[in-house]
Amino acid sequence: MDPFLFHHAFEYAPIGIGMVSLEGKWIKVNPALCQILGYSEELLLKRSLNDFIHPDEVDWEYRQAKALINNERKTYEVVKRMFHRSGDVVWVQLNVTFVPDHTGIPLYFVAQIQDITEKVKLKNDLQASEAQYRLMAENTNDLIGILDLNLNVVYSSPSHQKVLGFIAPIGENVCKLIHPDDLPFLMQEFEILKSTKKERRFELRLLDVDGQTVYTETQVTPVFKGMGQPEQLVYVTRDIGEKKRADQIIANSEKLYRTLYDGLRIITNETERVTKKQELLQVLVRKIGKVFETGHVGILSVNTQGLVEFDKKDEKIPLPEENLYLTDKNLIVEHGFIFSRIATDDKIKSYVYVKDNKDPYIQRIFLQWLRTVSRIAEIISEDISQMEDMVAELKRLVKERKEPAWLSRLMFRVAEEQRRELSLDLHDSALQEQIIWYRKLGDLVEDAALPQEVREQLKRILNGFEEVIHHIQFTCNELAPPFIKKRGIVQLLGAMIKDIHIRFGEFVIDFQHEGSFDCLNEEQILGIFRIVQDLLGNAGKHSRASEIELRLFNQFGKIHVTYRDNGGGLEEVFNGMTRQLGLYRIQERIRSLEGHCSLRSINTGLEVEVILPVEVDWSEDVLIEG
Repeated sequence: MDPFLFHHAFEYAPIGIGMVSLEGKWIKVNPALCQILGYSEELLLKRSLNDFIHPDEVDWEYRQAKALINNERKTYEVVKRMFHRSGDVVWVQLNVTFVPDHTGIPLYFVAQIQDITEKVKLKNDLQASEAQYRLMAENTNDLIGILDLNLNVVYSSPSHQKVLGFIAPIGENVCKLIHPDDLPFLMQEFEILKSTKKERRFELRLLDVDGQTVYTETQVTPVFKGMGQPEQLVYVTRDIGEKKRADQIIANSEKLYRTLYDGLRIITNETERVTKKQELLQVLVRKIGKVFETGHVGILSVNTQGLVEFDKKDEKIPLPEENLYLTDKNLIVEHGFIFSRIATDDKIKSYVYVKDNKDPYIQRIFLQWLRTVSRIAEIISEDISQMEDMVAELKRLVKERKEPAWLSRLMFRVAEEQRRELSLDLHDSALQEQIIWYRKLGDLVEDAALPQEVREQLKRILNGFEEVIHHIQFTCNELAPPFIKKRGIVQLLGAMIKDIHIRFGEFVIDFQHEGSFDCLNEEQILGIFRIVQDLLGNAGKHSRASEIELRLFNQFGKIHVTYRDNGGGLEEVFNGMTRQLGLYRIQERIRSLEGHCSLRSINTGLEVEVILPVEVDWSEDVLIEG
């Protein structure tokens, strides 16, 4: 046999081969071994095998070599660490064989060394990955499991014990965990998964160890092997019970918001038309009872001696222990009832009382709503009292024919002051409270952790809050128009007409103006604004008009205001209003500005013409300021 064949096999072998003396010195090495250890052949032959072995394994190597020399074994094979010239560890598979002479005397060892560093690294990475995945599966709150195609359990994560109270044993069919009503749906989903070979996501009800329903969201993913057919199914199931409860809370909150919003809107709308305290109280009792879903609601009044009178003679409820007349509290919750102050004067305080039948979780919301309603009622009650006193005084003055123009201006100034106070109260209390809650809810909507469907529901509630805010803002502006002198009569009337179109929208208002109105002072501007406001407001509420013409012009030192509509005429426009607070108020407003007017029904509706002088003698108004 050609000896060069063995030489070539040694030199060109893909694995490292080396001959090692009995003392452990390299005798001969091939290029593959030099490459594995990072040395040239010359340098490598100057070193021993133990120079490359980890110190912890040198003794083990010595024992193995001794066993070979003593003929106790023919060879040994081991995976071990060796050191590269760079200092890096190289994992190798080492196979050592003992070579004797023809008499059996030991000559040298043959070491075959194969670099398996990448294989060991891959194995370690795989083990680390498996350990990481197992750590995640065993510590997550989600239920993680593997099923075969017959839906039998192959693996169940420990989280099953936490969520369901037990872990299904391997081999048990997963259908035993499913709510019976959901089994047909589950089988349908699995059939779709088998046909599409794509993951499925759906909601599913499970049963815990006590038979209680657990609401979950489940994702099932097929695992493919072999010929591309799914062989196993991996599921990840999340308990969404809290989400379901949150959805229900949001639904209840939306219903609650709608109830409170509608209640506030109805109360504010109906109180616009009341002219007597008794009518106001009836509106409050009816609407508050509806919102609180109870018939146990009513009005009580207390005098300076602390004596209480009910609006129903047979009403018996446990009253608060403190004297209602002396207390400054506007809301008291005691003995299962809520008492909220709605009117007060020097002699009498009136409270609305209602049965406290709300869950503590939402009671605070209802109390806040009741505070707002009661505060509005208290302000309106004060306004009604002022108006009743004014009307009584006006009746007396008319009867005695002693009413000078300056006194009418005084009365209207008092009324305007009341309107401003009411506007400020609404702005500083009800409006600010709504804005605070609107901003808090707006911050909650931006929470990225919220599910999309929850965020959408909260946005709808947020839009409802915005409607309430706009409604209160409109009421405040209607009660006390801002920047009267700066804006001027034309801009004020234009803004009011725009708002009326938004509120009513049933008719068209054609507004024309001509001439300059810079000569008017604030009181004249406000007077014209209120006259037109009364005409348009009553037309919107009572008239059957579909078209309105409004003209404003300055001619020969006089301001002309003409109003025409195609409604039901004079009686229809002021239907439902007392003459003192309707037609009388318009006439008195004009008289206070030393003007005159004519109102008449025409074939096509109502016609009103108002003429006001630009120049008015205000000297007597010193009495008002004094």
